[in-house]
Amino acid sequence: YSSATSAARASPTVLALPDRVRVVYVDRVVSGIGSLTVHDELIGPGISMSVVGPATTTEDGGEAVLSVVLTRQPLDAVMVVLSSTRSDEGNPVTPILHFDASNWSTAQTVRVRGLGDGAIDGNVTYQINAVTSSSDNSFHGRQAQVSLTNIDNDQALVSTVPPTPAITNEGGLSADFAVVLSSMPTANVTITVTVTDL
Repeated sequence: YSSATSAARASPTVLALPDRVRVVYVDRVVSGIGSLTVHDELIGPGISMSVVGPATTTEDGGEAVLSVVLTRQPLDAVMVVLSSTRSDEGNPVTPILHFDASNWSTAQTVRVRGLGDGAIDGNVTYQINAVTSSSDNSFHGRQAQVSLTNIDNDQALVSTVPPTPAITNEGGLSADFAVVLSSMPTANVTITVTVTDL
């Protein structure tokens, strides 16, 4: 590693090597004379995935945003397959991404959409996994993972659907109405119906 005192550092030039990345910085020194800094960074082949913004989805379809990028230039095309550990809570909208030598350093955005399950199960944490596939063996089978939480929106409510017409009479005319739960119960629910004679 060699360097010179500098007031500002320009954007690096990245040279991809078989087992590492060499980052070359051109420093601008105070006197205006340019100097060259060569820094070997042992950046292996891999995939980087991070959450952009809140790490939450919601049961009414609210989404989280992920950013996916390769750590260095591949020798061949790389396919990234994304999956959820709880497909009943949230799934990637775009489950397959493609990278190659031209776009490996450009982050691709993935939206993860939350799903409703109709059960009062509280907020549920799940993971989005990313696995690479490539004929470039150094990039084949690389993995990354992020955690998200799906926010529960279910409530324990009971509602009724009134009959049409809502009329009975002393001659035996009946009226039927429906009773509906707002979410899936975890045990049997008993509903007692009473009649009030107004």
